[in-house]
Amino acid sequence: MWRNPFSFSQLSSNPIICVAAHHRRGGDCHGAFLPHMECVCYDRCPRCSVEFELDVSFDEVNPMRSEDDVLAPYTVTSKDLISTNETVAPAHFLSQDEQEESQDSGIAIVKMGPGQRLKLKAIARMGIAKEHAKWCPVAVATYRFWPVIEVNEEQMATLTMEQKQELVDCCADRILAIDDVTGSIVEAEDAWDNVTYTEELSFTQEMMKKRLEDDDFVTVRASTDRFIFVVESSGGMDADEIVFSALRVLKDRLLYLANEVENLKDAA
Repeated sequence: MWRNPFSFSQLSSNPIICVAAHHRRGGDCHGAFLPHMECVCYDRCPRCSVEFELDVSFDEVNPMRSEDDVLAPYTVTSKDLISTNETVAPAHFLSQDEQEESQDSGIAIVKMGPGQRLKLKAIARMGIAKEHAKWCPVAVATYRFWPVIEVNEEQMATLTMEQKQELVDCCADRILAIDDVTGSIVEAEDAWDNVTYTEELSFTQEMMKKRLEDDDFVTVRASTDRFIFVVESSGGMDADEIVFSALRVLKDRLLYLANEVENLKDAA
């Protein structure tokens, strides 16, 4: 699972400033930085990137450790990264649970022993998955049509209880149920989430019809204006934050397109 090691959150008083919020996870930093593809710089600049410095020497940090740890290797973590931008800091954990269970103070980078030193500069650059997959916070994104289940009460009245039960049992997804009070067939709870294949239901209905031209007892069709959208995050952002960020980007692009169309009309 890929982690976004840097956390951003916006100040309400200034939408273009980022602050390190919880130091546990990454987030949407829209408005604070420009994606690298949209920035006018050649390589990188403060508008699209943040520089982090790390300089750790085992011999310098070891005397400050407890007696139980002085003989063990020292683990360099994200806590040792120093940001050159005071409004941005490393995100050390994905969640509070991970922070409580972890034996390290942050994301482990390397272990070092006596006489060893690690010095480096790291660049955190804002980008999108279109440029590179490392900027993609999404693990899975799928959608399917919302099922509309309709029961024909008039046709259903011609069936016996045994036939109704047969209709219910023939659905492997258990999308139908029999009402204990009225004895009628109704849509089962969470049927929208369970329905996948209804071929067996269609076949059973055809066998029960007195005439081939009769209406179906139960109709399952796909809604044309409602969908079930599933998003799984890789951990860099929460799933709901991903969806809202994507909708914001879509809205911005549609507004840009609308403005360009209006400009073309005015020019004509």
